[in-house]
Amino acid sequence: MKRLNKKSLSKSMRILAVCLVTVLLATLSVPVVTRAAGLKEEVVYVRLNNDGSLGEVYVVNSFTLDKGGQIVDYGNYSYVQNLSNMDTLRLKDGVVKVDTKADKLYYEGYLEDAQLPWEFSITYTLNGKPIKAEQLGGRDGRFEMTLAVKYNPLGSREFFDRYVLQISVSLDAMICRNLDAHGGTVANAGGDKLTTYMVMPGNEAELVLLADVTNFTMPAITIAGVTMSMDLGMDDVDMSEMRQLIDGLAQLDDGVQELLDGIFELHGGSVEFADGMEQYADGVGQMSDGVGELEDGVKEFSDGLRKFDDGLKEFRRGTMKLVQGTKELYDGHGQLTDGIVELNSHSGELYGGFEMYYEQAIFGLVNGMFSMFGADLGIDRSNFHEILFYDGEDLTLPFDENNPFHPSNIDPENIPPLDPDAVAAIMKMIMNSYKAQIDEGLTDEMQDTIKQTLYDNIPFIPPGSLDGIDFSAIADTMMGGIMDNMDFITNMVGGDLGAQLAGMRFMLDNYEFMLLAGLADYMDGIDQLTGGTVEFHAGLLEYYKGIVELDNGVRKIKDGSGKIYKGSIDLYKGVVELHDGTIELFDGAVQLRDGSFELSDGIGQLYDGVAELKDGTGEIRENTSTLDTDIVDGITSAITEMMGGEGPIYSFVSLENGEVEAVQFVIQTGGISRPEPTKAADAGETKTTFWQRFLALFGVEA
Repeated sequence: MKRLNKKSLSKSMRILAVCLVTVLLATLSVPVVTRAAGLKEEVVYVRLNNDGSLGEVYVVNSFTLDKGGQIVDYGNYSYVQNLSNMDTLRLKDGVVKVDTKADKLYYEGYLEDAQLPWEFSITYTLNGKPIKAEQLGGRDGRFEMTLAVKYNPLGSREFFDRYVLQISVSLDAMICRNLDAHGGTVANAGGDKLTTYMVMPGNEAELVLLADVTNFTMPAITIAGVTMSMDLGMDDVDMSEMRQLIDGLAQLDDGVQELLDGIFELHGGSVEFADGMEQYADGVGQMSDGVGELEDGVKEFSDGLRKFDDGLKEFRRGTMKLVQGTKELYDGHGQLTDGIVELNSHSGELYGGFEMYYEQAIFGLVNGMFSMFGADLGIDRSNFHEILFYDGEDLTLPFDENNPFHPSNIDPENIPPLDPDAVAAIMKMIMNSYKAQIDEGLTDEMQDTIKQTLYDNIPFIPPGSLDGIDFSAIADTMMGGIMDNMDFITNMVGGDLGAQLAGMRFMLDNYEFMLLAGLADYMDGIDQLTGGTVEFHAGLLEYYKGIVELDNGVRKIKDGSGKIYKGSIDLYKGVVELHDGTIELFDGAVQLRDGSFELSDGIGQLYDGVAELKDGTGEIRENTSTLDTDIVDGITSAITEMMGGEGPIYSFVSLENGEVEAVQFVIQTGGISRPEPTKAADAGETKTTFWQRFLALFGVEA
């Protein structure tokens, strides 16, 4: 078997790499569908330096012709080359012209001062330290590569916003382990680890790749920039469930409307309920007040029954006393009847004895008149015989028939007149005697006598109220008044005593006549009284029996009133409990009333909320009536926009070329290889073919 030398092996590896790139580009065409054929297509081949800076830019232009003719194309080329046939290309001032009879023509142009839509920047670190790409070949350690993609403000924004970049990095699995692709996917491709990154249209990105490397080498990084269109097959999507959802939303909107109508009626009912509860609370409050008044009334009724019971007790005690008194009256009336009978028997004796009593009264009156002139004052009576009409008589004799002043010894018709001067002299003598004693001052015994006399005879003077009062000054004042009016007094006392006594005798005779007449009438009345007493006694007996029955009835009433009183106590307790219950009921009614108001307010708020919900469901219903088609259209639009959108594609090389069928970008770095011995430069320059130049873009020598 023929062994491959090192040079042949390297060449074979490059050819294999070109094949892999070709296969990769072929796979890109599976999910990415280019547009229909047009007049012109552009494939832009870009060679980047290992740090991402721009190297060379080649453009392969292809034309599809219905028939031969002249092609005019524009571009800032430094040179051009026909890749299809021998037709001559003419380049002048950025204009390329060719006359051809072929229906397909390819030509290549080297573009000067080209500006890509993207800026690329590639940095490397090994074991955490920055390192250049040229120094990485054959090194060991922790490898990290960062590829930054940004918008190039000098390039075309249209391509940046519409083209997706697919970046592929292939590493030998034998020398690169523990790969970590931030933002990318890692797949096995034979003995290699193929890491793929996607940068969507209009986005910038910073892609990181880490690996543990040994004797490191890395092929070129490949970047494909293409437009993407995707057949989503949305026409075949089953939207029946979505349609059910739309119908359900419509039913939800109808249900919310019915709910809103029901809440409206409920709110009206809650308002009426709240009004009713307010009236109920007022009624319970009035009932509570009424029960409170009932409680007070029952209390007063109970107190009245207690007083009534006490009054019955007193009344029964009174009836018992009345019974006793009636019995005593009955017994006393019997004695009175007996006394009246006896009085009637002795009334004759009363009438007979009155005449003697009258004569004795006359004598007592006369004797008293003479005794008043000082019999008890210690006045010497030896001088009385000169002035009184009974000369020399002793006024202190016993009052009997031997006494000259006894009525049997006095002739009223022959009583001599008194001497007024003598009477005045005697009265003055008596008054002077009194005054002398008063001037000397009343003794304590006299003052006590005066006070006791006043206490005994004047009932409105409380005992002890006169203590501390000196009656000497009072007596002196009174005596002075009497002495000043002595003449007036003696004139009143003086006169014809005989005439006075005669008048008195006349009055007494009249009194005797009237008394005797009255006694006669009295005796007749006694006779009548004696007859009526029997009937009164019998009636009194009946009255006594009635009083006894009254007492029995009062006793029964008292027993009943006692029971009623006890019942009123129980009734009062029950009314108190009822009042307490009505108070609690009123508190509950107030809470219920307040709760009904809150309920009404809450239902009102619920109505407002459901009204807002209805607005929302109505809006949802309106906005989701075509939700199934809107979703399909939205997904299609979003994916189309994400893929760069649709629309005409214009030439990357020059806007003068106008609309083209397609533009694709194939971008590649130089790759990192292990260092090799320096070779001598080949003498002279060898002209390369198109295929050799194409392979050279990927670092492969043909």
